[in-house]
Amino acid sequence: MAPKSYIYIDNIYKLFTAKGNLNDFYEDSAKIIGELGTKWRVYFINLGEIRMMMEGRGIELPPEAKKELEEGFAEVFERKVKKGK
Repeated sequence: MAPKSYIYIDNIYKLFTAKGNLNDFYEDSAKIIGELGTKWRVYFINLGEIRMMMEGRGIELPPEAKKELEEGFAEVFERKVKKGK
C-alpha cells in the first residue's frame, strides 16, 4: 500500500501536466493546498505536543535514510554550484 502522501504527489503531477485554463488550475491547486493544510493542522493538534516533550532528544535515522538524505543534499548542492548560485 502506497503512503498517503503519494495521493497528493499524483494530484500535483496531474495538475501541472493537465491542459486547461488558468481558473481550473487555481481552483485545483487551492483544493490541494487546502487539503494539505487541513491534514497538517490535525496532525499538529494531535501530535505537535509530543515533539515539544521530546525536544532535546535526538532521533536516530536508519543508515539507508541517512545515505538517501546525504545523496539528495549533495545532488542539490552540486546543481547549485554548477549553476553558480
